[in-house]
Amino acid sequence: MPQYPLSFDSDNISIGPCYVYFAGVHVGHTFGGVTVSITQNTYELKSDQYGETPLRVLDAGLVMEVTVNMTESTFANLKLLFASATDETTYLTFGKPVGELVTTGELVLEPIDGSEIYQIYNAAPNVGGAVEIAFTTDNQRVYACRFMGLIDDARVSGDQLFRIGGFSSA
Repeated sequence: MPQYPLSFDSDNISIGPCYVYFAGVHVGHTFGGVTVSITQNTYELKSDQYGETPLRVLDAGLVMEVTVNMTESTFANLKLLFASATDETTYLTFGKPVGELVTTGELVLEPIDGSEIYQIYNAAPNVGGAVEIAFTTDNQRVYACRFMGLIDDARVSGDQLFRIGGFSSA
C-alpha cells in the first residue's frame, strides 16, 4: 500500500464573516453569514456498449451563487432585493413590463481574517426566488439577497466569472 505524506498547518484554518461590496458600495452589516455556492456542471459521454457507465466527462460550466444576509434596513439594500423595481429616488415602485436587463455589478467578498478575497466580476442581485421579510417582535430583520455570477465576456477566456485571491480592482 502506498504511503502518502501527512501535512497539517493550523494557520490555514479560517473563521469569521466578510465585508461585502456590490458595484463598489459596501452593503453594511450582515447577520447569519454569507454563503458561496459553486456548482460544477458536467456532461457525461456514454455509449450503448457500456450502458450508463460514462466513458468521459466534459466540463459544462459553473454556476456561482452568493447569498448575503443583509441586516441594515437601508434604501440601497432594498433596491438590491428587487431587480424589477423602479427607483424613484426616495421610494421604489413595482409593476413594469418584463424583458429589461437586471442591473449588474462586481461583487467582492473580503474576509475580515485576511484570507483570500472572492471577486465575482459580474453579478446580478436577487435573481429568482422569493424575497421574505419578517416583521416580528422576537427577531431582527434580515434580508437574504442571492447574487448570481454572470460571465463577463470582455475578460480573457478562463478568467470571465470569478477569482479567489489575487484581487484586482481593474
